Amino acid sequence: QVTKTTNKKKVAGYDCTEWIAKSEKDNTVISYWVGGNNFDFFIPLLQTLNRKDRLSKYFLEVPDNKNIFPLLGEERSLDGTLKTTLKAISVEPKKLDQSLFEVPKGFQKFEK
Repeated sequence: QVTKTTNKKKVAGYDCTEWIAKSEKDNTVISYWVGGNNFDFFIPLLQTLNRKDRLSKYFLEVPDNKNIFPLLGEERSLDGTLKTTLKAISVEPKKLDQSLFEVPKGFQKFEK
C-alpha cells in the first residue's frame, strides 16, 4: 500500500513530499521524499534497469510517479530498523550532449 503524506522537507535543494510504501508481507516500510517535476527519465530508467531492490521496485508502484524523483529513500523493517538509504547529495540540471546516448559503433548485443 502506498500513501502520500503532507510531510515536507528540502532535499538537495528541492522541496519534497513524503510518500510511504508499506508491505506487511515483506516486513518493509519505505519513505520516499520526492520532488521536482522535470525528471521524465527516471521511470523509464528504472524499468530498463529492472532492478530487484525494494527501493526501486516499490517506487514503480507509487501513483503519479511520472516526472518526479525520489531524492531520498529510506527502507525500514516494520519495527523501524533502518535497512537501506539512498540520497541525492546534489542535482545539477543541464543539457547533455546527445552523443552520450548513442550506441557506440561496433557494439554487438550479447544474449545468453
